[in-house]
Amino acid sequence: FILLSRLGDDSPTYYWRVLAAKDIMRLYREDPDRLRDLDELHKSKASAEEVLHPRLLTERFADRNDLEEAWESHALLPLPHDPRRYWFGVDETMGELAPRLGLEKQLYRGLRPEALALLMYLAQRVHEYGGATAPLVVTSTVRDDPYQALLREENSEATSDYSLHTTGYAFDIRRRYESTAQARAFQFMLDDLAARGLIAWVREPAAIHVTVSTEADALVPYFLESRGG
Repeated sequence: FILLSRLGDDSPTYYWRVLAAKDIMRLYREDPDRLRDLDELHKSKASAEEVLHPRLLTERFADRNDLEEAWESHALLPLPHDPRRYWFGVDETMGELAPRLGLEKQLYRGLRPEALALLMYLAQRVHEYGGATAPLVVTSTVRDDPYQALLREENSEATSDYSLHTTGYAFDIRRRYESTAQARAFQFMLDDLAARGLIAWVREPAAIHVTVSTEADALVPYFLESRGG
């Protein structure tokens, strides 16, 4: 990590970029229609999040009933609040608009298993590479449509379009770091995971918005089953 980060170029993600270029050329030859579709999805948002989860093909949480069913079936899992073990913490304001909907904050404090496993992996690596003692802070996770509508009234950054938070695959990390080393480690991991096609991310004024691919399910046995989740 230290050697690659000091190069100051795309060396850390070069291998994955080459593979992506090969895939583009393959689609150009074999499936140009698919390539055009992917191009449109890439242009729909500031990141490639809709490539990972196209709006017409992705299950969303329309209301509290959808959320409650997902919690009951374990399609959503709670975020552990143990910063010294997992190296991320839950912001106390997460889900703060829930009472205005007559609901509990905990309903809006969860992620799909793939997203939670990747968050655990990301936070662990940032700690190992950056050496910080302060955890990353997760400020937002799953929402439903009514919560998203309320948020738009409070936050100009909240989209009025398709929000990946309503899928359970997205989370936000506060842009406040203990040190430059922690910030660089976080940036390194964002670039690495994006190059591998495991996430899409965008920098917002107060947070880094991360959307997780279903391909991250390979992390579930290592980070969730090992803790009995």
